[in-house]
Amino acid sequence: NSLRIFITSRPDPVIEKVLEPLSIKAKLTDRLHDTNHRDNTDDIAAYIHKSLDGVLSFAKRQQLVNKANGLFIWASTARRMFDNESSALDPESIYDGLMSIDQPGAIDGVYDLIFERIDQASKAVIGEMLGMLLAAFEPLTTGDLEDLVKHTKVRGNVRAMQMILGSILKVDPTTNSIQFRHPTVVEYLRRRCIAPTTDTRDRIHIKIAHAHGQAASWCLHRLNSPVEGLKFNICGIESSFYLNRQIPDLEARVANFISRRLRYASLHWPFHVSAMDDGSGHKLQNELAHIVKSPFALYWMEILSVTGGVMRAISGLRAAAQRQSIETETRIRMNDIRRFLMAFSVPIQESTPHIYISLLPFSPRRSTLHTEGLKEHMNALLVTRGLDETYPELPRILQGHNKDINDVALSPDGSRIVSGSDDMTLRLWDAETGQPLGEPQTGQPLGEPLRGNPARISTGSFSPDRMRVGSGSNDNTIQIRRVHNSNLGATNTHSVSSDHGKSASAIFVPGVGECSLLPDGWVQSSGRLVFWVPSPNRHGIQNPDLLLTMPTSSHLRATHLDFTHFQCGTSWTKDFKL
Repeated sequence: NSLRIFITSRPDPVIEKVLEPLSIKAKLTDRLHDTNHRDNTDDIAAYIHKSLDGVLSFAKRQQLVNKANGLFIWASTARRMFDNESSALDPESIYDGLMSIDQPGAIDGVYDLIFERIDQASKAVIGEMLGMLLAAFEPLTTGDLEDLVKHTKVRGNVRAMQMILGSILKVDPTTNSIQFRHPTVVEYLRRRCIAPTTDTRDRIHIKIAHAHGQAASWCLHRLNSPVEGLKFNICGIESSFYLNRQIPDLEARVANFISRRLRYASLHWPFHVSAMDDGSGHKLQNELAHIVKSPFALYWMEILSVTGGVMRAISGLRAAAQRQSIETETRIRMNDIRRFLMAFSVPIQESTPHIYISLLPFSPRRSTLHTEGLKEHMNALLVTRGLDETYPELPRILQGHNKDINDVALSPDGSRIVSGSDDMTLRLWDAETGQPLGEPQTGQPLGEPLRGNPARISTGSFSPDRMRVGSGSNDNTIQIRRVHNSNLGATNTHSVSSDHGKSASAIFVPGVGECSLLPDGWVQSSGRLVFWVPSPNRHGIQNPDLLLTMPTSSHLRATHLDFTHFQCGTSWTKDFKL
């Protein structure tokens, strides 16, 4: 009962580098790219003679074998041209065209021939549809492309294009997704995106930036749709007490309430916006301004939360906000959303309801999401003291190691970074400020690296509770270090408040009862998650009546939480302004 994995690949250096260190017991190398290999020529001859028997004479079939010059992709693409039912050409005309290609084995020549035989009117429309397929970040289904064509008012017939380009396109029978038959097709078309061809033959040209603009418009239209678009509590989550992964049927809810196209739009619209042409940017100003305002930005985060799209959204917003053709106010809001996602990436991915009831209250006062979102969600926590005015500045480069860095890991709550280096040290960093953090229990001053491994450190990682760091080194050892201390943002629920001078062993939340603060920032009661607290606000707890005071480290203000209007559990959706 053994599992055997069969791997095939083009001779790509990146893939070869990944596979090289693996313990592969057997290797069978069949180098199809070696055009001079006798096996390749024999296989192509057998393929051509068998598949075109009765279509062309033996002599002409052999001429095609010679013309392929050992490249199977040339032979297979050429053979499919004879199967194209939409072609008005007879086999002899197709054969003559293939033989007219100057260089044997030149696959671009075959693709040129395919597009040259499309009439001029169809070529323009097909070019637009191919551009949409190239711009897509996931394979589009026939239905997706038809919907995209309809939305952009391109007068094209998707099924007709599939028939005309059957030699280079295929439709997966299981998913109905449209796929290019070979990477060389994509490479050929991308070269046609750079600039129109300068030779005399009329080849295909694709405006890829325009295609991204069309896709961006399609995505924003889907997101802003009042019927099928973004909405509050889109998955119908009844209680805020549980993590997403603790909801038994969440996967089914996602499939039921978030359509494939809405999911695509949510994950990829920022990247289409970043790559679109300026003309599209000007046309989409209103749609973009709408999607980055509250509450729609928060509705979007719900989908990111349940589809694993938070990190992609951060990258996409960073790219989109650099487009100068987008209005300044919209770009400012994009950056504000990006900083919110960065600051709260872990709890956003862990629990959708807490985007509203926990994270909005702890966002900086000057954040537009904070000011606008809390006006609409009246049942959230109220942080009366302890908020930052703005997000902290992020350094572009963290400096400290003096040799190559081999591994970087983020703590489960997103507050700390650990890095391992050839200088035989681990370093801990504050993810918000980029400042180095030390390990006082070893006697090292704040900011000093963690030492102990006698060889280069190849990997480092946090424990799930964030209280330990493990490292592996080239001396074949693993070391575990405890990092539980106030400088690293650890919590202590048995502390004395500087404001009240009382000892507090538990938090009392009205309507919930006694709660405790977990190391990852979740305040819980009997396994129920009540709210989440950022790492700078977790140092010590005390609560009088409806007001909770959480004194922080000396250089920060104490945190005051007002529970007067706080609703959680099954009441978390109460009083939300739709």
